[in-house]
Amino acid sequence: MGPFKMELTLESYVAYWKKAREETSCYPSALSFSTMKAGAYDKDIAALDCCMTRIPLKVGFAPERWKFCLDVMLMKKSGVTDLLGLRTIVLFPVDCNFAFKNIGRKMMKTAELTRSLAPEQYGSRKQYKAIDLAVNEALTFDILRQLKRSGAICSNDTKSCYDLIGHTQAALSMQ
Repeated sequence: MGPFKMELTLESYVAYWKKAREETSCYPSALSFSTMKAGAYDKDIAALDCCMTRIPLKVGFAPERWKFCLDVMLMKKSGVTDLLGLRTIVLFPVDCNFAFKNIGRKMMKTAELTRSLAPEQYGSRKQYKAIDLAVNEALTFDILRQLKRSGAICSNDTKSCYDLIGHTQAALSMQ
């Protein structure tokens, strides 16, 4: 199987925006989830929006608008404002956010089809549950203790935040 195609159909584009939640935040601009969702209900607007999102994916460039983002800190627990009690997320322009999600879904689908993911990779995978990973890890340590052997597990869960993923490693794995 060769490199996966960045095909973006009008039907999948419209379906995504019709399901989108309007209250989802994005980089502040004239475009928002509400405007994109409304545009999905008009055939001509949806076709233009889809085309304008498809071009960077096909040609391989980032429009100037997509080069801006906004870091926002959210409380993990209500009222806890300690730095460790906050989670940083990055807000991208609304169409850029869609493009990233589209690429991510297609990459994961391709990785599943080609069996390119490690068996212990549980994040963003269908039919994999966090509890199964926790049980497997506990069993692994139990076996190591019983056999009196040394061992280590490297868990890079990026504190449950995809915005903290190592960009160099991610870029290499995507290639």
